This record gives sequence, structure tokens and C-alpha cells, in this order.
Amino acid sequence: MRIGIIGGGAIGLFFSFELTKMGHDVTLYVRRKEQMLKLVKDGLSEKNHRAPIFLRTKLINELESHDILIICTKQHDIQEIISSITHLPYTTNVLFIQNGMGHVEWFDYLQMPIITGVIEYGVLKHSDTCYELTGEGKVKLAPVTITKNSLIEMIKSFHNESFKVEIEENWFRMLAEKLIINTVINPVTALFNVPNGAIVHNEYLLDISQSLCMEACEVLELPYTYMWERVQSIATKTSENISSMAKDVQLNRTTEIRGITGYIVQKANEPVPYTDFIYRCILAKEKESERRNEQ
Repeated sequence: MRIGIIGGGAIGLFFSFELTKMGHDVTLYVRRKEQMLKLVKDGLSEKNHRAPIFLRTKLINELESHDILIICTKQHDIQEIISSITHLPYTTNVLFIQNGMGHVEWFDYLQMPIITGVIEYGVLKHSDTCYELTGEGKVKLAPVTITKNSLIEMIKSFHNESFKVEIEENWFRMLAEKLIINTVINPVTALFNVPNGAIVHNEYLLDISQSLCMEACEVLELPYTYMWERVQSIATKTSENISSMAKDVQLNRTTEIRGITGYIVQKANEPVPYTDFIYRCILAKEKESERRNEQ
């Protein structure tokens, strides 16, 4: 299968490595020429895997036609990516893999068959050419405008022991459940600069996290008890991991707060004080980072 992967972050590198290992014809599209040249020269490696793999790597503005296009960029890059793919054949299957739900609004802009997914693996990017798998999990995919049977046929060539894929029936429910987990873990760990496990080990962060979970569940109409158990389970399993948002804040990068917590704030019909406060806190940290970067 001819597969195009957009995004040279941790998830894009993980997908590229695994799908290339399976024998697919993979092209990785990255934003920076520096990363492209490094990948061409040194190949792509997983920290615990002996040898690197070499795959076709291009810049995003060199996008070609593929059987499936997998978008692994962050939420704030989606609008630009949508503009880049509208010229592709309408038969191109498009798979979105993002944290949050800000990208959902773009589904109506595309006439291609759309799939959306969430990833439960722990993945850490070490460099432009190397990532590390820090936690076992699975990739969950759900049909949006593609037929379920077409999706089933497609993933037959994706699934193996190191890249486990499952199909979900309800794409909104799948994204909403992952959104609640991200709404709790990501901003709390980013604001307080702590690993994931702190939200269950620190009694004060635990209280904040429970309140965030409750507000998000009310907005998205999901059961609080079930979701809070899932949040605690994931925070415990990934207790030493640094969330992607915490990493972004540490490195003075734009976060995905607008597509995660911002989505809850936008959809809320009743006050969500904890969510609104932590949303503004992360935006304030971004603003300070922008100011420092300009100096």
C-alpha cells in the first residue's frame, strides 16, 4: 500500500517506522529541510531497535498522491495541512491522528473518505531521526465518512504484534473519551511541570484532576466514574512519562491546548470554572514563551 505520513513528530516517526517494517511503500513528509536531510542520511530508528530503516522523506509542500494519507501533526497545524491536500484525488483515504477534537470541524471540508484515530502507545521523540516506545498500547481507528467494510479491509495489512490496531464503531465517542483523558493529564502536568503519575500521587493535583474530569464528562455527556477510572489507570501506567503538552511548555513551543481544553470550553453550556482557569493558565504560559522568544 502507498502510504503518506504527514508530521515528523513522535507519532509520525512511530507510524513511519512500523508501517515501513511491514513492507508498505511509505513516504514521510516533514516541515523542516534539516529533518528531511537527517532522515535521508541517517535513517529512522527506534531507540531499542538495533538498525535504522530508510524510507522516502520529503517536505510537506512536495505532497504526492497515496492510497492513504495519515496526518500526524498537532492541532494548530491542521488548517495548513487541509489546504495542502484538497487538490489530491477524492479517492485518497485520509486518517487523522491528533490529541483533542479541534480537527473535527475540518471533516466537512474534505470530500475524501475520512478515518479518525487515537493512539494509546507511549511514544517519545529523542531527535529528528529517533523515537522511543515508552508504553505498550494500541491504535484505535473509527470510520467517519469511509465505510466500515472498507476500513476493515484496509487495516488487514496494518496490524501486527508491535502495531496493534482496533476498529471502533463510534468515532465521536472514541475521540471524546481520549479528549477527557488529555483534558485532565496534559494541562495539569504542563502547568505544574510534573510527570503523569503526579495527578494521582499528589493529593492536591488529584483534587484538581477530578474536577477537570467531572466538568469534561458533563460537557461531553460521558459517565464520570468510568472516565475517572480510565484517567487514573493511564496516569498510573505512564507515571514516569512527560505529557506532550508539558514537553511543549518546557521547550517554549505552542501547545495543543486550544484543540483539547479549548474544545471543552467552547462546547460548554454551563460554567466550567476549573477547565476555564487551567485553559487560561496554559495560554498565559504560551504568551510568556512568545515574549521570551521575541527578545
